[in-house]
Amino acid sequence: MHRFPRTRTRYLCAALAAVICALDIWLRLGVAVGVCYIAVIWLAARDVYPRYLLVTSGICMLLILLGAYFSPAGSDPLDAFINRGLSLGAVGLITYILLNQQRTNKLQARLASIIETTDDAISAMDTLGRITDWNPSAEKLYGYTAAEVIGTGADFTVPAELQHERDYIALQLEKYGAVNNFETERLHKDGHRIPVSITVSYMRDSYGSVVGVSSLIRNLSNLQELINYQDKLNNELTHTNDALQQSNMDLQQFAYTASHDLQAPLRRIRSFIQILQSDHSDNLDELGKQWLQRTVDGVGEMHTLIEDLLSFSRVESEHRPLIDVNLNDIMDKVRSLQDERTDSNNVIITSDELPVISADPTQMLQLFSNLISNGLKYNDNETPTVHVSSQTYAGQTVLSFRDNGIGIKPEHHDRIFEIFNRLHSAQDYSGTGIGLAICRRIAIKHGGNLWLESELGKGSVFYCAIPQPVTNKHSPSGPVDIATPA
Repeated sequence: MHRFPRTRTRYLCAALAAVICALDIWLRLGVAVGVCYIAVIWLAARDVYPRYLLVTSGICMLLILLGAYFSPAGSDPLDAFINRGLSLGAVGLITYILLNQQRTNKLQARLASIIETTDDAISAMDTLGRITDWNPSAEKLYGYTAAEVIGTGADFTVPAELQHERDYIALQLEKYGAVNNFETERLHKDGHRIPVSITVSYMRDSYGSVVGVSSLIRNLSNLQELINYQDKLNNELTHTNDALQQSNMDLQQFAYTASHDLQAPLRRIRSFIQILQSDHSDNLDELGKQWLQRTVDGVGEMHTLIEDLLSFSRVESEHRPLIDVNLNDIMDKVRSLQDERTDSNNVIITSDELPVISADPTQMLQLFSNLISNGLKYNDNETPTVHVSSQTYAGQTVLSFRDNGIGIKPEHHDRIFEIFNRLHSAQDYSGTGIGLAICRRIAIKHGGNLWLESELGKGSVFYCAIPQPVTNKHSPSGPVDIATPA
């Protein structure tokens, strides 16, 4: 609706109302004064603010009353009262109508703006099936301009083999009053198909009568492309995971086979060296004896390395069922092994009451043995101490192995779990650098993890989390055969 400039409109309304009031007082216009003030109100409705229309209407009603008071007395006071009442009623009624019209116009303008700017195609048809509205997004989606389609039917957008969908949509409309997110295909002007989602509903007038059908059509092409791309990535990821899993299995098998096959020739070499050392060492000078001893030590280190490599390979290659394992029994076994390997009077191994968990008993023994042995070995205290405890946290059994050893710098906390990675020389501390790698692999195979907290010179705490609830049992439901790690 075209509007006069705001200031000019208001000045004009004020001047017109003043003139009407003066004429009313002078000429006693009677009921005609209401018609005159209606013209003022109509002019005020051209302003963009409804509040100004209300203010103008109130002023006009006040002027009607003032005109009745100051105008010359008429022949019949009842007629004058009725005329003024009719004038007030007419002004009030017109104000109400114009306010509703303003609200309707604003709502229509807002709705038209939404329809024109939305990314979804919107079209409307009358009860005869003729297109009455076709927004810019519909032009973009289908390739037809509004001028080309308005007044025609919408059959041209439906593929021939999908024409039956129109009957289905009509039945659903009649039954439910709307069809939501109906996914199908529609035709572009150039002939290619467009995957779309259609929502259809009745349009009704103020009396509730159906005057047409509106359709909101959403283009699913980008969504389909995204789904296809995601499917492609998922397939590639699946193939990559399968290839990686196969590669890991091949590598584990190779490591196991190579380690196993190396033991036979290594045993022969050790036997020959032992024969040479026992039978012919007297024929060697001091330098020869030193070289022979170095050979014996090297063969021993190679044997230990192969055994550790086999242990590492067995963690993944051996698949035993998980059973209830009493970790207190594991601790007793570890103490027994430590008594055989070390002077038990110089070490302290303690533990809290430990739970029964579902695990591989042999691997649990290996994990406990390695972590406790490390805590005692990497220790320069007069009385090396290791304490084992457990707690339940977030549905996991978290075991802690606390020692009073030499500690580890924070920058090495990840490095020590890498296979064959040592922080100290073999002269300072024996070993192959594979024990902690085995422990972490065991934890991961049980669905958990292994990490530590440590500072140099302040000891270490290794944490092993295994995701399972702690049971209330204190012993398994029968004897459990726990194989001693090699």
